Amino acid sequence: MARLTDGVRKIVLGNGLTTLTKENHNSPAVAIFTFVKAGYLNESDTVAGISHLTEHMFFKGTRRRGVGEIAQETRELGGFLNASTIYDHTLYYTVLPAKNFSQGLDIQADALMNSIFDAEELRKETEVVIEESKRKLDTPAAVAREKLFELAFTRHRMRRWRIGTEEGLRRLTRDDFLTFYRDLYRPENIILTVVGDIDLDQAECEIEKYYGGFERGTLVKEESPAEPSQTVFRYKRLSGSIQQSHLTMGFHTPGIFHPDNYALEVLAFVLGQGRSSRLNQRVKETQQCVDSIAAYNYSLKELGILMMEAICRPGRIHEAVSAVACEIAELQQHPITSAEIEKARTQIETHYVFNQETAAGQASVLAMYEALGDYRLVEDYLGRLYRVDADEVQRVARKYLTLSNCSLLEYVARDENVDASSAEEARSCLRALPEGPPGKSEAGAGRAESAEVDCVVSPGVCNKETEAKRFVLSNGVTVIAKENHDVPVIAMGVYVQGGRLDETPENCGISGLAARTALKGTRTRSAAELAAEIERLGSHIHFGIDPDYLSCTMNILSRHLDAGWNILADVLRNPVFPEAEVAKERQLTLGKIKRLRDDTFRYPLSLFYSVIFQKHAYGLPALGTVDTIEQLTRNELESWHFQHLSPEKLVVVAVGDFEAERLQQMLEASLGKLSSGGDDLEPNASSLEFGQPDIIVQDSEKEQTALVLGFPGPAFASADRYRLTVLQNVLSGLGGRFFEELRGRHSLAYTVATYLVARRVGGTFFTYIATSPGKENKARDCLIQQFKEILNSPISETELRRSVNYTTGTYQTGLASYRAQMARYAHNEVLGLDIGEADAFPRKIKGVSAEDVLATAQKYFDLESFAQAVVRGRAE
Repeated sequence: MARLTDGVRKIVLGNGLTTLTKENHNSPAVAIFTFVKAGYLNESDTVAGISHLTEHMFFKGTRRRGVGEIAQETRELGGFLNASTIYDHTLYYTVLPAKNFSQGLDIQADALMNSIFDAEELRKETEVVIEESKRKLDTPAAVAREKLFELAFTRHRMRRWRIGTEEGLRRLTRDDFLTFYRDLYRPENIILTVVGDIDLDQAECEIEKYYGGFERGTLVKEESPAEPSQTVFRYKRLSGSIQQSHLTMGFHTPGIFHPDNYALEVLAFVLGQGRSSRLNQRVKETQQCVDSIAAYNYSLKELGILMMEAICRPGRIHEAVSAVACEIAELQQHPITSAEIEKARTQIETHYVFNQETAAGQASVLAMYEALGDYRLVEDYLGRLYRVDADEVQRVARKYLTLSNCSLLEYVARDENVDASSAEEARSCLRALPEGPPGKSEAGAGRAESAEVDCVVSPGVCNKETEAKRFVLSNGVTVIAKENHDVPVIAMGVYVQGGRLDETPENCGISGLAARTALKGTRTRSAAELAAEIERLGSHIHFGIDPDYLSCTMNILSRHLDAGWNILADVLRNPVFPEAEVAKERQLTLGKIKRLRDDTFRYPLSLFYSVIFQKHAYGLPALGTVDTIEQLTRNELESWHFQHLSPEKLVVVAVGDFEAERLQQMLEASLGKLSSGGDDLEPNASSLEFGQPDIIVQDSEKEQTALVLGFPGPAFASADRYRLTVLQNVLSGLGGRFFEELRGRHSLAYTVATYLVARRVGGTFFTYIATSPGKENKARDCLIQQFKEILNSPISETELRRSVNYTTGTYQTGLASYRAQMARYAHNEVLGLDIGEADAFPRKIKGVSAEDVLATAQKYFDLESFAQAVVRGRAE
């Protein structure tokens, strides 16, 4: 059986640069990943945040290319680029059509070797990163996680606010950056990984051409101070302007290749991965003291931390702490079951296969494991996970999940009535935990022995891909099927027109509540049985609540198709909506409505929709309101579900490793006898009429102000959608007008983006920006000025060509995964376009002219009348 590492070539250039190349002909794309083994942990305290700011400067000009040209050239090649910085590395990557591989490699090499770190650009980008830091402070989960690290680590650099402080960032000089770059951006500290539709010999020649001259230099690498063992319980409580309290708990664990780490990974799956995990079933579903909970083991090369994160019900944070402790104690006292072990193994295999579905996914994994010592360790690591047994899981739970190794961070809402708490009171909530490990460790550190893994990944050779087929079952259900046998995975979904489009102000939120409750039990399976059965197959069932349709989807290993479809069909056809489960989901939904105010993107956007779409269903809150959710009954949810389950409304889409004829037989047997669920629902205003746009302003205690400004837009099937898509990609993203002007030139924001939302009966074109409160007026003025320029003259031919290439290139590379293809076919079908739209879209984009863009902008954009939503942060 083929493995991820099969076919990989590793070559070390004369200057020390490590290169990994692999052919993958599943799609006509190539991924270029530059993995620099330098991140937050390699910064001294005096330059904290410098690695992240260095990442930003990667795109800010070289000796050959001016500011913005790297992004613009990449877009013109039909590709996108991005970067990220974490604790132990910085990653730069681009994905583009394989025919443009050489040019893309040239751009990446130039950025890596020749960035100039212009002092003025550094000053501007520093302000952008400060805005990014404020955005992070407005994200409760991020604050809770990093404050836990600050509490849990006393010496190691994991303890620091990783993005850097405002004062510290402003102190950095150009010389600091030149020194950091000179010391760490050396070929021997870098891994270049290329995966895609390439010829290996030719690719290696191109790599030597562009990277062979990279000066070796001298690597100067400062590592973090070691973290001493934790011997006492640590506790801290913070309060803030948040809607619900966040609980974060951490236990120190060893590095990724320590023999104990494999069992710790399995332990995290059993405790808190998926709806059937112990914490989800018992703390969330049974005790109902949290709205969400998860566990995961975050491992670096030399250390790790096993974490539990939860969003707590009002006033029940201490109860949640006690409940988590009891679940840990139960696991320490009684071995996990063989079924839990098997479920964890299947989930691990599924994660492994799904992550390798695209060239970018493969490149990322190969680079990461090469940085850890050898790219072949990925199979070694997976093999050891497969060999973990129940006794090992129990042993590591006893060894690491102890009170003396525990750090507990409570981030509570200021207005929440939570009992005053001290470290001793918090400690008492954890009394179920043992004080310390039972005796000495049984296992020492060391590299894991190799083990084979029995799972298939992409072989890197393209099997014959069939065309998508559309057929109709005997009762009118539409099916779209596309076979592709490159990866043993199937993406499958059932879509039905309606849902939120049919909602009214009196029942808004009913679609989401009905969908979530449908997963809480059928005539033959309880909620717990549903969760356990689907997760034993390594899959999950996802309900989607699009404004125009409902969806129920799954990604599954192809060998589990029959069993997975049996469960999904049961959820669709036989939900019973138990009263107790309806009550639970109602409370969870009310919590989501409350927490929405903490989301600095989704909340202002929901306000904007209410202004631009007014009384139409598109303007109603997706989650519903407190009043509507509290009033919805079980009978209403059941009726809503079955009214939508009519054959003529259903579209089933499957992409992946199956035989179309056999799929048709399976669906006919399962859905062929399905009859209409009842009278058709009348959509809430089937046609969309835009009234006089308005502005809505709300004050908040956030660090930033979020502004959404926009205009009415076309329906999905309109030809105007293609023209405004081209305009959107002229304005938005790296190299776009708005990005370069508002972020690059004026440093007004970290986040500024333009979106075209085209729905079945209408849409909107809008820009979102998050900026400091004192910059709100300037940001608005700049946006309006940019829109004036759009309306006064056509975009340039260069901008047009660049946008068309970017739009078509990223569209094609974006369809690399089966799930993306499934979603595209379904979206087109349900919103009124035929099966050929998936292939026709690039052609239609290429037919757009600059005059088309100007005329369409003038048709929709009225600078005397536009909609705005503002969530205004606290005054500086």
